[in-house]
Formats: sequence, C-alpha cells, structure tokens
Amino acid sequence: MSLLYFIQVFVDDSSSVAFWLVSLISSTGFALAMDKALVLDLSGDGVSFDNLWSGPGIPFGGSLIMISLDIVLYGLLAYYLDCVIPSKL
Repeated sequence: MSLLYFIQVFVDDSSSVAFWLVSLISSTGFALAMDKALVLDLSGDGVSFDNLWSGPGIPFGGSLIMISLDIVLYGLLAYYLDCVIPSKL
C-alpha cells in the first residue's frame, strides 16, 4: 500500500487533494513524509520550522497531521471492531 505514494509522479497539480486522501493510508502517509524529508535534506535545508509548510505536494507538516489523524482513526476503528466482533471467553 505504501507504493501509492508514487501518485505524486502522475499528478501534476501540486495542491491536489489526492495527496491528502491517499495519506489516510498510514503507510502511504509515512512514505510521503519520508520522501519530503529526504528532498528537504538533499536540498541542504533539512526539516525546520521555516520550511515545515512549504514545497510542492503535501508539506511535511501536513504529513505529520495526516499520520496523527491515522492514529486516531485506526484506534477508533480498532475499538469499534473490538466491541462489535464477538470473542470467545
């Protein structure tokens, strides 16, 4: 599923909502964050508060927000499924 981060190769619009939607898959969101961190590091700037929300595609700060949202959503899903699916005791 993390290979979905290659969507940035096929989408020309850098402010596309597709990046935000595909970041709901946790492994893809993590891959997008690592790709952005690598690009910033190779440019010589690195990740800092100055460039946290800059650059094309999904910004690094946006990736952090999506990873946090993934944690909450998957936690709620796990809680729901734990309550709904019967278990043998």
